[in-house]
Amino acid sequence: MNYNFVTLGETMLRLTPPGQQLIEQANTLEIYVGGSESNVAVGLARLGWRVAWVSRLTDNALGRKVAMTIRAQGVDVSHVVWTDQNRIGTYYVEEGASPRGSTVIYDRVGSAMSYMQPHEIPQGLFQSEGIFFVSGITPAISETAAQTAAAAVHLAKSAGWRICFDVNYRRKLWEPSIAATACSSLIEQSDIVFIAQRDAVTLYSAPTDPDEALAYMAAHFPNRVLILTLGTEGAICHSPISGVNRCAAFPAQGRGRIGGGDAFVAGFLSAYIDTAQVDDALAWGAAAAAYKYTLPGDMPLLDRQQVQEIVNYGDRGSIRR
Repeated sequence: MNYNFVTLGETMLRLTPPGQQLIEQANTLEIYVGGSESNVAVGLARLGWRVAWVSRLTDNALGRKVAMTIRAQGVDVSHVVWTDQNRIGTYYVEEGASPRGSTVIYDRVGSAMSYMQPHEIPQGLFQSEGIFFVSGITPAISETAAQTAAAAVHLAKSAGWRICFDVNYRRKLWEPSIAATACSSLIEQSDIVFIAQRDAVTLYSAPTDPDEALAYMAAHFPNRVLILTLGTEGAICHSPISGVNRCAAFPAQGRGRIGGGDAFVAGFLSAYIDTAQVDDALAWGAAAAAYKYTLPGDMPLLDRQQVQEIVNYGDRGSIRR
Protein backbone atom coordinates (compact mmCIF):
# COMPACT_ATOMS: atom_id res chain seq x y z
CA MET A 1 0.00 0.00 0.00
CA ASN A 2 1.18 3.53 -0.74
CA TYR A 3 1.06 5.90 2.22
CA ASN A 4 1.03 9.67 2.48
CA PHE A 5 2.59 9.47 5.94
CA VAL A 6 4.51 6.93 8.00
CA THR A 7 5.28 7.41 11.68
CA LEU A 8 7.53 5.43 14.04
CA GLY A 9 7.48 5.44 17.82
CA GLU A 10 6.31 4.07 21.14
CA THR A 11 2.72 4.20 22.31
CA MET A 12 1.77 3.60 25.93
CA LEU A 13 -1.26 3.18 28.10
CA ARG A 14 -2.10 6.23 30.22
CA LEU A 15 -3.81 5.68 33.56
CA THR A 16 -5.57 8.70 35.05
CA PRO A 17 -7.80 9.09 38.11
CA PRO A 18 -11.21 10.52 37.19
CA GLY A 19 -12.32 13.97 38.23
CA GLN A 20 -8.83 15.42 38.80
CA GLN A 21 -8.29 13.20 41.82
CA LEU A 22 -4.89 12.33 43.21
CA ILE A 23 -3.82 8.73 42.64
CA GLU A 24 -3.83 8.15 46.39
CA GLN A 25 -7.50 9.21 46.47
CA ALA A 26 -8.66 7.15 43.52
CA ASN A 27 -10.35 3.77 43.49
CA THR A 28 -10.54 3.62 39.70
CA LEU A 29 -8.29 4.70 36.84
CA GLU A 30 -9.33 5.72 33.33
CA ILE A 31 -7.29 4.10 30.53
CA TYR A 32 -6.19 6.02 27.44
CA VAL A 33 -3.89 5.06 24.57
CA GLY A 34 -1.32 7.62 23.51
CA GLY A 35 2.11 8.27 22.07
CA SER A 36 3.45 11.20 20.09
CA GLU A 37 3.90 9.42 16.77
CA SER A 38 0.66 7.44 16.95
CA ASN A 39 -1.22 10.60 17.99
CA VAL A 40 0.08 12.35 14.87
CA ALA A 41 -0.84 9.29 12.79
CA VAL A 42 -4.39 9.28 14.17
CA GLY A 43 -4.80 13.02 13.55
CA LEU A 44 -3.66 12.67 9.95
CA ALA A 45 -5.85 9.62 9.31
CA ARG A 46 -8.85 11.45 10.73
CA LEU A 47 -8.11 14.27 8.28
CA GLY A 48 -8.32 11.84 5.37
CA TRP A 49 -4.75 10.72 4.68
CA ARG A 50 -3.32 7.22 4.22
CA VAL A 51 -1.14 6.65 7.27
CA ALA A 52 0.91 3.80 8.73
CA TRP A 53 2.23 3.63 12.28
CA VAL A 54 5.26 1.44 12.97
CA SER A 55 6.21 0.22 16.42
CA ARG A 56 7.02 -2.88 18.46
CA LEU A 57 4.39 -4.26 20.82
CA THR A 58 4.13 -7.11 23.27
CA ASP A 59 1.58 -9.66 22.11
CA ASN A 60 -0.74 -9.61 25.09
CA ALA A 61 -4.02 -7.93 25.99
CA LEU A 62 -2.31 -4.58 26.62
CA GLY A 63 -0.45 -4.58 23.32
CA ARG A 64 -3.55 -5.63 21.43
CA LYS A 65 -5.53 -2.82 23.05
CA VAL A 66 -2.95 -0.31 21.81
CA ALA A 67 -3.04 -1.65 18.25
CA MET A 68 -6.83 -2.01 18.11
CA THR A 69 -7.40 1.51 19.40
CA ILE A 70 -5.08 3.06 16.81
CA ARG A 71 -6.44 0.90 13.98
CA ALA A 72 -9.99 1.92 14.85
CA GLN A 73 -9.09 5.50 13.84
CA GLY A 74 -8.07 4.51 10.32
CA VAL A 75 -4.33 4.04 10.83
CA ASP A 76 -2.63 1.00 9.25
CA VAL A 77 -0.98 -0.97 12.07
CA SER A 78 -0.10 -4.02 9.95
CA HIS A 79 3.61 -3.16 10.10
CA VAL A 80 3.80 -3.36 13.90
CA VAL A 81 6.44 -5.83 15.09
CA TRP A 82 4.98 -8.23 17.63
CA THR A 83 6.93 -10.00 20.37
CA ASP A 84 6.03 -12.33 23.21
CA GLN A 85 8.67 -10.65 25.36
CA ASN A 86 9.09 -7.29 27.11
CA ARG A 87 6.12 -5.17 28.13
CA ILE A 88 3.86 -2.28 27.19
CA GLY A 89 4.96 1.02 28.71
CA THR A 90 2.53 2.87 30.94
CA TYR A 91 2.32 6.29 32.46
CA TYR A 92 0.16 7.85 35.12
CA VAL A 93 -1.24 11.37 35.01
CA GLU A 94 -2.77 13.25 37.90
CA GLU A 95 -4.69 16.02 36.16
CA GLY A 96 -4.51 19.27 38.08
CA ALA A 97 -6.15 22.66 37.93
CA SER A 98 -4.64 25.99 38.96
CA PRO A 99 -2.88 26.39 41.29
CA ARG A 100 -2.13 22.61 41.38
CA GLY A 101 -0.38 21.46 38.25
CA SER A 102 -0.67 18.06 36.60
CA THR A 103 1.81 15.32 37.55
CA VAL A 104 3.23 12.62 35.26
CA ILE A 105 4.78 9.35 36.43
CA TYR A 106 6.41 7.15 33.76
CA ASP A 107 6.65 3.36 34.01
CA ARG A 108 8.09 2.48 30.62
CA VAL A 109 11.57 0.99 31.20
CA GLY A 110 11.98 -2.28 29.32
CA SER A 111 9.13 -1.64 26.90
CA ALA A 112 8.89 -3.62 23.68
CA MET A 113 9.57 -0.53 21.57
CA SER A 114 12.75 0.23 23.49
CA TYR A 115 14.18 -3.06 22.14
CA MET A 116 13.28 -2.47 18.49
CA GLN A 117 16.21 -3.03 16.11
CA PRO A 118 16.90 -1.44 12.71
CA HIS A 119 16.50 -4.77 10.90
CA GLU A 120 12.89 -4.93 12.17
CA ILE A 121 11.84 -1.94 10.07
CA PRO A 122 9.33 -3.38 7.58
CA GLN A 123 10.28 -3.46 3.92
CA GLY A 124 8.25 -1.60 1.31
CA LEU A 125 7.08 1.20 3.60
CA PHE A 126 8.38 4.13 1.60
CA GLN A 127 6.78 3.91 -1.81
CA SER A 128 5.43 6.74 -3.96
CA GLU A 129 6.00 10.09 -2.16
CA GLY A 130 5.23 11.05 1.40
CA ILE A 131 6.42 12.34 4.74
CA PHE A 132 8.07 10.26 7.45
CA PHE A 133 7.50 11.54 10.99
CA VAL A 134 9.39 10.77 14.18
CA SER A 135 9.83 12.64 17.45
CA GLY A 136 12.69 13.08 19.89
CA ILE A 137 10.95 10.71 22.29
CA THR A 138 11.93 7.70 20.16
CA PRO A 139 15.73 8.14 20.36
CA ALA A 140 15.34 9.04 24.04
CA ILE A 141 13.91 5.72 25.18
CA SER A 142 16.94 3.55 24.27
CA GLU A 143 20.04 3.31 22.12
CA THR A 144 18.48 0.64 19.91
CA ALA A 145 15.36 2.78 19.40
CA ALA A 146 17.65 5.66 18.43
CA GLN A 147 19.41 3.44 15.90
CA THR A 148 16.06 2.28 14.54
CA ALA A 149 14.86 5.87 14.12
CA ALA A 150 18.09 6.79 12.31
CA ALA A 151 17.78 3.77 10.02
CA ALA A 152 14.15 4.63 9.20
CA VAL A 153 15.12 8.20 8.37
CA HIS A 154 17.85 6.89 6.06
CA LEU A 155 15.45 4.52 4.29
CA ALA A 156 12.82 7.22 3.87
CA LYS A 157 15.29 9.78 2.52
CA SER A 158 16.75 7.22 0.13
CA ALA A 159 13.25 6.63 -1.22
CA GLY A 160 12.75 10.37 -1.81
CA TRP A 161 10.50 10.99 1.17
CA ARG A 162 10.54 14.18 3.19
CA ILE A 163 11.46 13.92 6.86
CA CYS A 164 9.55 15.65 9.65
CA PHE A 165 11.00 15.73 13.16
CA ASP A 166 9.40 17.03 16.35
CA VAL A 167 12.04 17.59 19.04
CA ASN A 168 9.43 17.00 21.79
CA TYR A 169 12.00 17.07 24.59
CA ARG A 170 11.18 15.07 27.72
CA ARG A 171 13.38 15.98 30.67
CA LYS A 172 12.45 12.77 32.48
CA LEU A 173 13.92 10.70 29.63
CA TRP A 174 17.31 12.31 29.04
CA GLU A 175 19.63 15.16 29.93
CA PRO A 176 19.66 18.34 27.81
CA SER A 177 23.22 17.92 26.53
CA ILE A 178 22.59 14.35 25.36
CA ALA A 179 19.27 15.28 23.84
CA ALA A 180 20.73 18.28 22.01
CA THR A 181 23.38 16.15 20.32
CA ALA A 182 21.00 13.38 19.30
CA CYS A 183 18.28 15.77 18.12
CA SER A 184 20.75 17.88 16.13
CA SER A 185 21.57 14.84 13.99
CA LEU A 186 17.90 14.28 13.21
CA ILE A 187 17.18 17.97 12.66
CA GLU A 188 19.99 18.16 10.11
CA GLN A 189 18.39 15.34 8.11
CA SER A 190 14.88 16.77 8.28
CA ASP A 191 12.90 18.94 5.91
CA ILE A 192 10.33 20.05 8.52
CA VAL A 193 11.18 20.58 12.19
CA PHE A 194 8.96 21.39 15.15
CA ILE A 195 10.45 22.63 18.39
CA ALA A 196 8.82 24.30 21.39
CA GLN A 197 10.38 27.61 22.36
CA ARG A 198 11.17 26.27 25.84
CA ASP A 199 13.04 23.34 24.27
CA ALA A 200 15.02 25.64 21.98
CA VAL A 201 16.13 27.56 25.08
CA THR A 202 16.89 24.42 27.12
CA LEU A 203 18.70 22.41 24.45
CA TYR A 204 20.30 25.06 22.26
CA SER A 205 20.55 28.15 24.48
CA ALA A 206 18.27 30.08 22.13
CA PRO A 207 17.13 33.57 23.20
CA THR A 208 13.92 33.78 25.20
CA ASP A 209 12.35 36.28 22.78
CA PRO A 210 10.37 34.19 20.23
CA ASP A 211 11.45 36.12 17.12
CA GLU A 212 15.08 36.09 18.20
CA ALA A 213 14.82 32.39 19.07
CA LEU A 214 13.40 31.56 15.64
CA ALA A 215 16.16 33.50 13.88
CA TYR A 216 18.76 31.81 16.11
CA MET A 217 17.46 28.31 15.34
CA ALA A 218 17.09 29.06 11.63
CA ALA A 219 20.71 30.22 11.53
CA HIS A 220 21.90 27.07 13.28
CA PHE A 221 19.72 24.77 11.15
CA PRO A 222 19.19 26.52 7.79
CA ASN A 223 17.35 25.43 4.65
CA ARG A 224 14.39 23.72 6.27
CA VAL A 225 10.89 24.62 7.39
CA LEU A 226 11.31 25.31 11.11
CA ILE A 227 8.28 25.82 13.35
CA LEU A 228 8.71 27.30 16.82
CA THR A 229 5.64 26.57 18.94
CA LEU A 230 4.73 29.08 21.64
CA GLY A 231 1.92 27.42 23.58
CA THR A 232 -0.95 29.82 24.17
CA GLU A 233 0.83 32.41 22.02
CA GLY A 234 0.56 30.30 18.88
CA ALA A 235 3.52 29.53 16.61
CA ILE A 236 5.98 31.14 14.25
CA CYS A 237 7.73 29.55 11.32
CA HIS A 238 10.82 30.20 9.22
CA SER A 239 10.75 28.85 5.68
CA PRO A 240 13.52 29.17 3.08
CA ILE A 241 10.83 30.12 0.55
CA SER A 242 8.28 32.26 2.39
CA GLY A 243 10.43 33.67 5.20
CA VAL A 244 8.77 34.23 8.58
CA ASN A 245 5.10 33.41 9.12
CA ARG A 246 3.15 33.45 12.37
CA CYS A 247 -0.20 32.31 13.68
CA ALA A 248 -1.98 33.05 16.94
CA ALA A 249 -3.53 30.25 18.97
CA PHE A 250 -7.28 29.80 18.78
CA PRO A 251 -9.13 30.13 22.09
CA ALA A 252 -10.03 26.74 23.53
CA GLN A 253 -11.58 25.38 26.67
CA GLY A 254 -11.47 21.80 27.90
CA ARG A 255 -9.53 19.23 29.83
CA GLY A 256 -7.61 17.46 27.06
CA ARG A 257 -4.31 19.34 27.01
CA ILE A 258 -2.27 16.16 26.48
CA GLY A 259 -1.80 15.57 22.76
CA GLY A 260 -2.37 19.19 21.76
CA GLY A 261 1.12 19.48 20.31
CA ASP A 262 0.65 16.28 18.32
CA ALA A 263 -2.64 17.65 16.98
CA PHE A 264 -0.81 20.81 15.91
CA VAL A 265 1.72 18.72 13.99
CA ALA A 266 -1.03 16.69 12.32
CA GLY A 267 -2.97 19.79 11.31
CA PHE A 268 0.14 21.51 9.99
CA LEU A 269 1.33 18.50 7.97
CA SER A 270 -2.13 17.86 6.54
CA ALA A 271 -2.35 21.36 5.11
CA TYR A 272 1.32 21.54 4.14
CA ILE A 273 1.34 18.32 2.11
CA ASP A 274 -1.84 19.54 0.43
CA THR A 275 -0.89 23.14 -0.43
CA ALA A 276 2.78 23.70 0.56
CA GLN A 277 1.63 27.03 2.00
CA VAL A 278 3.14 27.69 5.42
CA ASP A 279 0.50 30.23 6.47
CA ASP A 280 -2.31 27.77 5.73
CA ALA A 281 -0.42 25.00 7.52
CA LEU A 282 0.10 27.11 10.65
CA ALA A 283 -3.60 27.97 10.77
CA TRP A 284 -4.56 24.32 10.43
CA GLY A 285 -2.08 23.34 13.12
CA ALA A 286 -3.46 25.92 15.54
CA ALA A 287 -7.05 24.93 14.76
CA ALA A 288 -6.34 21.22 15.19
CA ALA A 289 -4.69 21.87 18.55
CA ALA A 290 -7.65 23.96 19.74
CA TYR A 291 -10.06 21.22 18.66
CA LYS A 292 -8.01 18.58 20.51
CA TYR A 293 -8.06 20.61 23.73
CA THR A 294 -11.83 20.07 23.91
CA LEU A 295 -11.42 16.27 23.94
CA PRO A 296 -10.35 14.00 26.81
CA GLY A 297 -7.63 11.45 26.17
CA ASP A 298 -4.40 11.65 24.21
CA MET A 299 -5.52 11.09 20.63
CA PRO A 300 -6.54 14.00 18.37
CA LEU A 301 -9.83 12.66 17.04
CA LEU A 302 -10.02 15.44 14.50
CA ASP A 303 -13.03 16.24 12.37
CA ARG A 304 -11.94 17.83 9.10
CA GLN A 305 -15.05 19.97 8.67
CA GLN A 306 -14.92 21.30 12.22
CA VAL A 307 -11.20 22.06 12.00
CA GLN A 308 -11.89 23.91 8.76
CA GLU A 309 -14.60 25.92 10.52
CA ILE A 310 -12.16 26.91 13.25
CA VAL A 311 -9.70 28.03 10.57
CA ASN A 312 -12.42 30.04 8.85
CA TYR A 313 -14.24 31.49 11.82
CA GLY A 314 -11.92 31.26 14.82
CA ASP A 315 -13.77 31.05 18.12
CA ARG A 316 -17.03 31.10 16.16
CA GLY A 317 -16.11 27.81 14.54
CA SER A 318 -18.45 25.87 16.82
CA ILE A 319 -21.49 27.58 15.26
CA ARG A 320 -23.11 25.17 12.83
CA ARG A 321 -24.01 26.70 9.49
